[in-house]
Amino acid sequence: MSGLRLGAYRSVLRSPGAPRLVAAALVGRLPQGMLPLAVLLTVQAATGSFAAAGAVVAAYMVTAGLAAPVQGRLVDRLGQTAVLVPCTVVFATGFTAVAAGAAAGLPPGALAGLAALGGLGNPPLAPCLRALWAAMPDRDALLERAYALDSTLQELIFITGPLLVSLFLAVRSPTAALVAAAALSVAGTLLFATAPASRRWRGEPRARHWAGALRAPGIRTVVGLAPLIAGSIGVVEVAVAAFAERRGQPGAAGVLLAMWSVGSMAGGLWYGTRAWAGPVEQRYPRLLLAVALGYVPPLLVAAVWQMGVVLLAAGACIAPLLACGYLLVDRLAPAGTVTEAFTWMQTGFLAGLSGGAAAGGLLIDRLGVRAALAAAVAVALAGAAAARARRPTLRAGRPAHRRSAEVVMHG
Repeated sequence: MSGLRLGAYRSVLRSPGAPRLVAAALVGRLPQGMLPLAVLLTVQAATGSFAAAGAVVAAYMVTAGLAAPVQGRLVDRLGQTAVLVPCTVVFATGFTAVAAGAAAGLPPGALAGLAALGGLGNPPLAPCLRALWAAMPDRDALLERAYALDSTLQELIFITGPLLVSLFLAVRSPTAALVAAAALSVAGTLLFATAPASRRWRGEPRARHWAGALRAPGIRTVVGLAPLIAGSIGVVEVAVAAFAERRGQPGAAGVLLAMWSVGSMAGGLWYGTRAWAGPVEQRYPRLLLAVALGYVPPLLVAAVWQMGVVLLAAGACIAPLLACGYLLVDRLAPAGTVTEAFTWMQTGFLAGLSGGAAAGGLLIDRLGVRAALAAAVAVALAGAAAARARRPTLRAGRPAHRRSAEVVMHG
């Protein structure tokens, strides 16, 4: 790892309060990596139905996606602490109630309603942290590195979350994992929301407009591309699980997906240590094309170990692509809408992941694993072509949030 020059990230972590904010956001976001599996296993154990369990997970993801832009707009208007604290209370209440309801034998419809309530309160920690990165001193020199670190931590969350659920399964039950996820959300969110930088942060004055952040063409481009990027990821996740199962090694699916995430983490860490001369709007479609091409080798392999190797390489451009997307959102969001813009991107990703998983499952049942992987390539290529065509909308971003930087970081 020394070749990655990880010391380059010290400059980001030296920003006032940064270690606390990063640690708190990591803890508070761990439930995002835990909940899909924990809810699925809890509800399936209670009802005996994977279909019912999947519906409850979907209820959470749908309401979380719908609520995110509303939360973001409220953060930009009211500040972070005023939104994060009630959100985590609603989130923890909803999923504690799912755990209790499953144990009490509530019907799937009631459990889905409780999960939907939890989704409405899903704390917008990632968008809030990205807004604080935009308020760093020396933001022009450090911002892309900060977003590379952020996208890498996101991969860590989706590796660690399922492993924590597996640990709770080994020592207790999936219900215990669900309660632990609720507790982690409260602990991490409160630690973040009470940090001085988070309490002081305020959005810039904003023009009144019903479309909010979406009135900027560049934001519409980035948000419109998010479902394509995430959709290709969702298809590959399902295809990899099916690949392992059809080769008689279903337990290898978790290892294969972890290798994919490890490749993304390594790529993100490397990307953040480099100084990039060209404009980000040129790198973005190129990285999306590289992601699409990275999905081609999995089409060609036959053995599980070969799939692991090619997935390690296929993940290398995902975190850098996300880092570029975050930087574009920061530059292109209209004044006073930066948190909302990040939450719209999050909504696009949730929609793409759920849609990609559903489409991937249908393709695998009807045409096989390779057809699903080919679809992932096609979706990502369509995203790269759209990003190239829409590149003019990604230019001329303003230097954002200068006033907020002074208020937040220097008090």
